[in-house]
Amino acid sequence: MIIATSGHVDHGKTSLVKRLTGTDTDRLDEEKKRGLTIDLGYAYCSRGDDQLGFIDVPGHIRFINNMVAGVGEIDFGLLVIAADDGPMPQTREHLAILNLIGVTQGAVALTKTDRVDAHRIAEVKEQINLMTADTFLSQGNCEIFEVSNETGEGIESLADYLFGASARIESKSATGFFRLSIDRCFSIKGSGLVVTGSVLSGQASVGDQVLINPGQHIARIRGIHRQNKQAETSRAGDRCAINLSAQGLEKTDIHRGSHLSTNLARGETERCDIALSILPDESKSLKHWTSVHVHFAASHTRGRVATLDSTAIAPGKNGLAQLVLTEPLSLCVGDSIIIRDQAAERTLGGGIVLDPVSVIRGRAKPDRVALLSEIRSAWNTGLTDITLKSTINTRPFGVFASTLEHAFNFTRTELEEHLQLINQAIGKDPSSKILKSEDDQLISEVNLKTLSASMSEKLESLLKNDRQKNGATLNQIIATVSSKLTTGIATLAANSLVATKKWSFINGQYSLYGHRAELSGAASKLWEKVEPILKTDPIRPPVVHDLAKTLNLPPRALEKLLSELTKLGYLVKPASNRYFLPEGISQLEHHVYETAGLNADGKFSVKEYRDVTQIGRNLCIEILEYFDIKRITQRIGDQRITIAQKP
Repeated sequence: MIIATSGHVDHGKTSLVKRLTGTDTDRLDEEKKRGLTIDLGYAYCSRGDDQLGFIDVPGHIRFINNMVAGVGEIDFGLLVIAADDGPMPQTREHLAILNLIGVTQGAVALTKTDRVDAHRIAEVKEQINLMTADTFLSQGNCEIFEVSNETGEGIESLADYLFGASARIESKSATGFFRLSIDRCFSIKGSGLVVTGSVLSGQASVGDQVLINPGQHIARIRGIHRQNKQAETSRAGDRCAINLSAQGLEKTDIHRGSHLSTNLARGETERCDIALSILPDESKSLKHWTSVHVHFAASHTRGRVATLDSTAIAPGKNGLAQLVLTEPLSLCVGDSIIIRDQAAERTLGGGIVLDPVSVIRGRAKPDRVALLSEIRSAWNTGLTDITLKSTINTRPFGVFASTLEHAFNFTRTELEEHLQLINQAIGKDPSSKILKSEDDQLISEVNLKTLSASMSEKLESLLKNDRQKNGATLNQIIATVSSKLTTGIATLAANSLVATKKWSFINGQYSLYGHRAELSGAASKLWEKVEPILKTDPIRPPVVHDLAKTLNLPPRALEKLLSELTKLGYLVKPASNRYFLPEGISQLEHHVYETAGLNADGKFSVKEYRDVTQIGRNLCIEILEYFDIKRITQRIGDQRITIAQKP
């Protein structure tokens, strides 16, 4: 269990850790000289196989940045309060920070009890109960331990409680990519570069490659110390030191706040959407576009808060906001953010990341705000699948699977498993199904339906504007819909429209089902003569030569006009010397499924297809080859199977 001591300066945090572990965490000369903790300190103690790790944070207001860097991923918050002083400003600020980042387990160490009487102790305990109300240390969930760092009184009872709490805390899941927020970087003679930090997620082993951001440096893990002991692996919830090896990597390339991950393709973000809560003791509302300091784990940057669902967020209230950062951060959905005022004098509030790679334009549009509200509600359920589903719903034009992997820190296998669970749980609402395009994009079925309707409207407009136009290419349709629409999602929508007979696809163009371009001149006159002839037997049209004789036209001239009719979608040419009406092709396709149904394995031969259709063998071969090209059938040796769904 990783424990962070927190509280006001000079309340005995470092002395308490030394009493519990035997280690003086003030390692800097300046700290020893001034008797003041400036930077993070670390110490460990064990009982048998159980081990406690302590992060001793500075209590002075000038070093709150260091305090926030140390508590980013802890299991237990130990609030240290001196009995003589009682709760002080940084006591309250540290408690607020622990509460904002989602710490759920903790206790209070009431120090310097040897300096006061029982009346004072009772008085301070009452102050503590009032201060911790509505926090993770609220009365009933919080133990207050009276201790003296001078005499050692109460130390053993506190240690017993901490080891007991450690046994009760569940191990964190090691799913997802390994993520480490680096809080120290140094060199060791003979070993090289070492980084330390708290593991946010996943698991890594000696020999693994890791990405270091910012800078996109690739390194290899040479060694691991987990909870101050040599280990082969480290996982979520650990405090660890990692020895890195990389050609050209220097200590100056890494700093506090650098992010290490086994996701070698991971990027960073300069803007993110969050559910933001403002502390109740703030004197005024947080206004739109306020400049702030932004803290995530050991990372620290500046930025501005763009409020989304209101012009300001009042004290004690929460709202949706976008953080626009001056320097990029490596964020995922659910990461905890702390914001402090522009002068870095006080903590304003904090929030949970809802969308780590947010939009640049339209961030406060009503539909965007509504979708972010849906994600916030989903996150509050504590169910990742619901949050993932809601996130996909916020993307009306779909989202690449890789984007979701980065946003949720999922491996590909984990993402596929979550999608499968979502689609299995759709129940009576099939519109909530998640669909996947050939280029690895995901879109909800309800968004695909909306997109399909928009594409149909645009196609109808194109055909109305040019009545001699039979259809449009997919790229032409995409250009009229949105620059955000990709070919993969557009193809998914188009295929759906064709399958439901709202669209047709002929000669590389999409058209409204049943639509025919207006004919003019010779083509119109020819159609009046050709259509009745082909309708007499749609699946056995005459060859071009015989048709030319019937119409008393030169074969070449007829071929030219028939080709024009084919381009406009009036005819289909699946064979070398025959033209079919589209309904004739539909009948022949129906016979394909009819023939496939004759055999249990679905395979059929040319002869079997000929027997069903009662057309010649050579024509059967040409028709089936046409269906092979259209991906309706697939040839396997001398037989075929159907590969398209029966219309």
